[in-house]
Amino acid sequence: MSIWRSAARSPSSAARRAASRHDHTAARSSATPTGFAIGAGAVGLVGAAIIAAAIPVADADWRFAVIAIAVGLFAAIFLDQLALGGIAVLAFLISNGFLEDRFGQLAWHGSGDLWRLLLLVTAGAVGLAVGESMRFVANVRAARGVAEFDRADEATYETEPLAARPMSAPQMPDRQMSDRQMSDRQMPGRQMPDRPMPGRQASP
Repeated sequence: MSIWRSAARSPSSAARRAASRHDHTAARSSATPTGFAIGAGAVGLVGAAIIAAAIPVADADWRFAVIAIAVGLFAAIFLDQLALGGIAVLAFLISNGFLEDRFGQLAWHGSGDLWRLLLLVTAGAVGLAVGESMRFVANVRAARGVAEFDRADEATYETEPLAARPMSAPQMPDRQMSDRQMSDRQMPGRQMPDRPMPGRQASP
């Protein structure tokens, strides 16, 4: 019955339903290439480093917090763990060479750098969790919208299926003889009455 009901729906309704499902599927399956994500994240980190450099050197923790926030935003937007690993390493190198030291000179600063690495990992994990939660909520809403649309569509076009409607028997062509004529011809000793031809009168 569902097949006949689907066929009875209007084309515009089917098109809207297909577009909604297409958007829902595209939202779940869309993914940015890892190389493009790393490139975009590198540009974002350069911008974050410029902002952090404007903060006084005495506030080293706030300078590094800008880099950590940039890493968290990258994780939440792209949801790519492989790209996130590269961006986290790049973020630490930028912070170590340009915010803690100068002119890109890298050096290990003991437990302070270890805590900074842990903070970058935490920021990336939190960003991934937030991004996945937002995507899950969006997918649930999209699926609920498609289900509600289907129920409304079923209620709107609730009609009797075409297969259940009685069909009239096909009419026999006029050239074929009826059952009575066939029985009269098959009975012996009984002749069919003469019918006058058009334009001629029957003989007396």
